[in-house]
Amino acid sequence: MKQRFVFLFALSLTAALMFGCGIFSERYEKTETEDRTISAIGKTKLVLENISGKNRTESVNRQRRYQNRCPKKLSVRKKDLDKPFDEIKIRVDTTGSEIKIEADINTNKKN
Repeated sequence: MKQRFVFLFALSLTAALMFGCGIFSERYEKTETEDRTISAIGKTKLVLENISGKNRTESVNRQRRYQNRCPKKLSVRKKDLDKPFDEIKIRVDTTGSEIKIEADINTNKKN
């Protein structure tokens, strides 16, 4: 009888910890698209660090401007849907003779 009680208590405690801490909570997709127009006057090279395969240059027009579209997607809990999208940042460096477009992905979780 005592062993059964200890087993049920341990099972209840384990279930409460696992379901209470959000490991199995439902996830939602949070999306944002960042559009940029970048001047290419005097630039000879475009360097694109494309981590996800979604960041792409849409077009180059006659004024030597790059249209860049960067969709960002992230899986979050429901309580984080209305928080600012700061896990993925797109950096554009136009110093020198080349344009560098890179994605910074912050994997550190905030408590």
